[in-house]
Order: sequence, then structure tokens, then C-alpha cells
Amino acid sequence: MMKLAIFLLIFLSPYVLACTAEKEAKEKESFAYVSEFQEFKGMLSLSLNFPNEVESVAINNIYVHIEGVFGSYISFITRWYYPDYSTSDISIREGDIDKVKIYVSYRESTERGVAFCGPNREYTLRELLNVNTPAKEPGPPPPPDF
Repeated sequence: MMKLAIFLLIFLSPYVLACTAEKEAKEKESFAYVSEFQEFKGMLSLSLNFPNEVESVAINNIYVHIEGVFGSYISFITRWYYPDYSTSDISIREGDIDKVKIYVSYRESTERGVAFCGPNREYTLRELLNVNTPAKEPGPPPPPDF
């Protein structure tokens, strides 16, 4: 019986623990656009936008790698005009656009913390810039009622 249990664990573990990198057909499209306000001379300010959830799992982190320059995790927020997306703003040299890769991880939250596995997505900046930017939600949200 023990051998059967070990065999099943070894055989099934890649399926149980596997992280997905394949996009679902109904998944919201990630996109990027050049920001209206350019903050730094000689730099290009961009807005990166990724779905808040993929496969019913929340976004956990975004890692940007610019080949030969740097790599870093970046923070993200949800903006009122794209409520279904997590947004990060970055500034890069225009000549580095084709060197940028972005890795997005989604992780389930549990009572004990964050699960180790969930959907992962990999993008190039050029790929994200080529996606049509969806229309922004109308008007700013009303102020909170105190």
C-alpha cells in the first residue's frame, strides 16, 4: 500500500503542483501605453496593466527585467479608470523597449499566507504596447461620504 501511495504522489505531483503559463481564452488582455505625462527627459514613462485576477487567482507580483540593465519587482495599484486591472508605472530609455520582459505571478491567498503556485504570465514590453488600450471608465469616482 505504501508503494502505491508513493507511486501516486510521484506520478500526480506535477499535475497537482503545476503552475500554468497558458492563457485562457476568456482572460482579460494585458496592455501597456505611453503615459500622457513624461516625467524625465530622455526617458519614456509607461503604464503597464495586468488583470487583477487570472483563473480566479489574485495578482501577487510583477517583475520587470531589462536585459543588461536591471531587474526588479515593481509595485502595482488598481486605478479607478481601469478597475479590473493592476497598474504599474515605469520609466525606461526609449532604446530599451525591445529589451524589456515582464513576469506576472498570480497566487492564491490562504489563511496561512500565500500558496506557492498559481498562474504565471510572461510578456515583452513591445507585445503589451501593441495591444489596443481599452476605454477608460468615465469620470473620477465621487468623493467618499464621511
